[in-house]
Amino acid sequence: MSTTIVASGSKGAGARRRRPWRGPALLAVAVGVLTALAWPPALSEQERTMVGTWYGLDTRHPDHPYAWIAERRADRTTRMTFRRYARADSLGPTSPADAAERWQYEDRVDVGHWRVEDGIYIVDSWHEATRPSFWDGLGALLRGRPGGSGPVFHDRYRILKLAGREMVYQGDGTGRGGKAVFRAVRTDGPARFAEIPRGPDEWLKE
Repeated sequence: MSTTIVASGSKGAGARRRRPWRGPALLAVAVGVLTALAWPPALSEQERTMVGTWYGLDTRHPDHPYAWIAERRADRTTRMTFRRYARADSLGPTSPADAAERWQYEDRVDVGHWRVEDGIYIVDSWHEATRPSFWDGLGALLRGRPGGSGPVFHDRYRILKLAGREMVYQGDGTGRGGKAVFRAVRTDGPARFAEIPRGPDEWLKE
């Protein structure tokens, strides 16, 4: 009986001896992750070129084009405002002179974080009105999520061109943009949407 008690006690002591380091180790990992998130690495030369306000227009669907204004900041946060246009055919007959001006539209704002890795532009974002939980955001930053699988969207684009005020990039097929090619231009100042779809080339003329 005494042997059983000693063996059991030894096992319990061993278990207790293994516990003390677990808490500090987990704490160190958590602190390391939070530190990395709070102090991201310095921007690369390519990323510094991308900082600023950019405007683009997707016209793959002429009757339902959408424009976006992306604000990419040096702290790797981003705010993206989208305006989806739709021809207001339901308003009745129009003359050729004003038909192109009769548009309806709806705006949406996404916020999140951005970075570039090996020529891939990566955005982890969520609808501003539905901010995800801490764990959703942490999971997206650590391992990424397929676009649209939850409150955090993980979109990846290969940068095809980044020169002057122009940027061209293509989705890799895993995010919300599919494999479409997008083009945007830096506005060099605050940007706002027009009442009708406005192409990025108009910004380059300013």
